[in-house]
Amino acid sequence: MSNYGSSEVADEQISYNNGSADLDQSSRKRVDVRALGPILILSACLVYLSVPGAQRDQQSTTPELDVFSITEIPQSERNPISNQSYFYKFTYPVANGTGLSGFEKLTKFLCPPMADPEDLGCDGLKVGCEVLISQQTTADETLHGFQLHMVDTPRFETYTGGFTIDQWQTYFTELNGNMSEFNAFQHNKVTLFTTNLAVLQQKLESENEDYMARLSGDMYAHILIQINGRIYEVIGASTSELDLAKFKAWDDSECKGAHVPIKPVSFYQNQVMELMSDWDDDAISRTAVFEEETGLPPLLFVGVSVATDSLHSLKFDSLVTDSQRFANADWSFKHYGEECVALTGEWPQMPGISVKYVHNAEATQGEQTILTYESAVTKSHSEHLAPTGNWFGWDHWLDQHIGVRNTVYDPGDHKVMCERLSREITESLIHTEMPVGERLVMGGGGDKALNQTHIYSGYHGTLAWEYNQQCYEWREESVPGICSCNAMNNDIAYFTETGVQCS
Repeated sequence: MSNYGSSEVADEQISYNNGSADLDQSSRKRVDVRALGPILILSACLVYLSVPGAQRDQQSTTPELDVFSITEIPQSERNPISNQSYFYKFTYPVANGTGLSGFEKLTKFLCPPMADPEDLGCDGLKVGCEVLISQQTTADETLHGFQLHMVDTPRFETYTGGFTIDQWQTYFTELNGNMSEFNAFQHNKVTLFTTNLAVLQQKLESENEDYMARLSGDMYAHILIQINGRIYEVIGASTSELDLAKFKAWDDSECKGAHVPIKPVSFYQNQVMELMSDWDDDAISRTAVFEEETGLPPLLFVGVSVATDSLHSLKFDSLVTDSQRFANADWSFKHYGEECVALTGEWPQMPGISVKYVHNAEATQGEQTILTYESAVTKSHSEHLAPTGNWFGWDHWLDQHIGVRNTVYDPGDHKVMCERLSREITESLIHTEMPVGERLVMGGGGDKALNQTHIYSGYHGTLAWEYNQQCYEWREESVPGICSCNAMNNDIAYFTETGVQCS
């Protein structure tokens, strides 16, 4: 990996490929485990324990070795199926009544509306806009839209006695202030690439909008804005068209290497050019019209970062294993000096995109810490999801997620493969006792009439991962749909209680 101005000193590669576990003590360590055989979590923990912050997490001790043998997909078919997974959305929960103002800001500075605000029932709203993504799944080569969602649902709950979504949003907003000073929570961000960052800077200046401006060497320029307290980062080439007097270099306390994308500017420029040459895709045509109307160039999704207090957790082990088996992820540790390290995921079918879990021991945190934040999410999952005995409960932090869609469709020849993958995902989450909320979305038409299963999974940290399968394994009518009229986000429970449909 090229550094492009970063202070990276070493990598540690994690992969789950063959039936033996091997820990190389050199500066580049590799752990190999057969995805279809025993999951040797102990070996992975040895790697985690060498990472800053690992020893401070006392909740995760050396686990018993266990065997997870559920295998529905033959090895010869695994990669072709897992390679059909790609990211399609990123979602934040927002404070009550702030969804529309967030939507206005998203569509003013970033991207065109994906649709009109969607009524989820009883004053609950989903809003969002759409950027581009470069992905190479073969089943849907024309799906190049990536959605940025906000969920505004006053009835959804967090854990009793803790901060609400409203209180966290207020805290983030106050801590960010005028965006002049970096804090550790700003590692929680979505990163987008533009071919002309100067246009955004000029737009922000004309609207008197606060923003943070940083440089990664002489290659990348970064602009960070906050919307409802959450960070959206737009990056591009550092050029003379920018007002560079407003920019400064990332410093060591900001973990400068963690902000550098995994590919050079030219790589993302070429991706945008290739995408914009194809108007057969709805997202591309909407983006082109948006540029004509606003002057803002297309934005390309290039990654997500998540702040974490510790990179040592059994639920990190589960995330690494599951995302590799089900989405062909490749995870590695990237060290950026003594006080900062990132667990970074990459995907061959989505070149240039990364997900980074960043542990930064130097950055300012404020009265509430990253550990407090992660603990709040964990407690909320435990309170609202674990006691239900099924996956039909909900808590508001599940609305903070990245969505992974697999394009192996239910109809026709792909039905069996889709259900096999669904069974493996389901059984793995049950086996690891993951907090989960499952929802069914009926709809579609023509050859791609879909019964989508959305499996929201609470892995380690503050970001849930949603598996969107174009089939549902259990074939039960009792899987609920989305409904913001009750705290459970459960349309069946609402109808049973009230006798009326959720609306």
